[in-house]
Amino acid sequence: MATVSVTAASTTPLLPGGTVQLSARALTAAGAEVASAAISWSSSATTITTVSTTGLVTAVGAGTSTITATSGAISGTANVQVNPGGIVGSSGGTVTAAAGAVTLQLPAGAVAGSTPITVTPKPDTLRTEHTVGPAYLFGPSGTTFAQPVTIAIKYDTTRLPAYTDKAALRVARLTNGKWVPLTESVVVDSATNTVRAATRSFSSYGVVRDPCLPFAGGTGTISGQISSEDCLFASAGRRSDYYSLRPSNGEVLILRGSGPLDGLFGIKEATTDPAVGTVWFSNATITSELRLLSNGDPLQLFVSGRDSTKLGNYSFTRTGGTTQTVAHECVTSSNGKSYIALMPGTVMRGTMAIANSCEVQIQFSAYPAAIGKPLLVHYYPVRLLGGQQYTITGTGFAPQSSLTAFRSGTPGVAAQDLSTGSGRTMTITPPSTAYYFLEVGSGGFQNANFTGAWIQPVFTYTLSVSRGTAVTP
Repeated sequence: MATVSVTAASTTPLLPGGTVQLSARALTAAGAEVASAAISWSSSATTITTVSTTGLVTAVGAGTSTITATSGAISGTANVQVNPGGIVGSSGGTVTAAAGAVTLQLPAGAVAGSTPITVTPKPDTLRTEHTVGPAYLFGPSGTTFAQPVTIAIKYDTTRLPAYTDKAALRVARLTNGKWVPLTESVVVDSATNTVRAATRSFSSYGVVRDPCLPFAGGTGTISGQISSEDCLFASAGRRSDYYSLRPSNGEVLILRGSGPLDGLFGIKEATTDPAVGTVWFSNATITSELRLLSNGDPLQLFVSGRDSTKLGNYSFTRTGGTTQTVAHECVTSSNGKSYIALMPGTVMRGTMAIANSCEVQIQFSAYPAAIGKPLLVHYYPVRLLGGQQYTITGTGFAPQSSLTAFRSGTPGVAAQDLSTGSGRTMTITPPSTAYYFLEVGSGGFQNANFTGAWIQPVFTYTLSVSRGTAVTP
């Protein structure tokens, strides 16, 4: 005997679970077969293939192995290629690929009979700012299933975009060059860095961050970019980023924006769909400041291009503190400051003084002698919802002071309390959702009968806005 010749019934690469029959012949130097020769079989990598005593090779995992047939001191070999994927029948099964990074679970009845399934890594050119790992082509492409199958893909934590909340990760299908997140049976397992979802057909899939779900917004600097891949806020016709914020009750949240992006930003209530929900305060330019007194409810920062064509970078510096440490400031067209907006359910503590106030002339008053007189004022915008009743309460007021509420964009006084005691109270039921400006004014006649000198006292006060309660029609 001089050689051992090994041949395969098929040279087509196998899938895990597939088999191929090999045969071996012991030959003399002249090429005659030695029929009585005993043949033994072995595999160079049993994690890729196993081989029976009769030469039947069974694929176990992806890779290439060498099958050796040995007779005495002579041997012959054949290489077997196993591609990522598997074979599943009508009873269902599990396919694992990419060294465990991809798992496909098929329930019974998903396919009618034995079906080969391939999993091929896609090139990195399909990456966007929201993809967080490699993509895979599941094949045969276009295969459909009678029952939904579950795709599970591991994500790479080192490729998560800044501020990513892992709960916003999704398995996505590549459709017309765009990643479209799957929405059925979504599960994010942060312990194993795996995202699952159900699908009913094969295509290219990967893990992406759902661009319409918020980033995790922390303290300090928040930076990002509005791109063509970001969430399209369809009703407003612009693309947006969202960040989850959770300031403490009584904290004045201060955001100062910068960047070339031509856009706007604001703070809204936290909702599952960030495109809806009450906007508590907003600014029409990125390069501006926003200050909001929080009532402790979860909030969302939204950043948008002015329309869907406005893209670019932005950043926000987040600072703030308790109401005792953030003072009221007079807002002018040149100082870049913003009023402190109040959320319903908050208490603002302030001190009226010339240094932190604006001076205006009284335009509306129940007392004609007061019209035209100067007031030191503090303004606080507050968003009030239509059909809700709110109570505005002030304490610590000087006798020569006032509390007034103006509906934004509506001339005249919406509500006013000019009582001379230290307390002020107003009840407002807006006919529709709108901003109201609460005005704390310092100025009045020295005497209670509206005589004597006009004075502008300095005093420390609290101003509270109740949470709204529904009004029965």
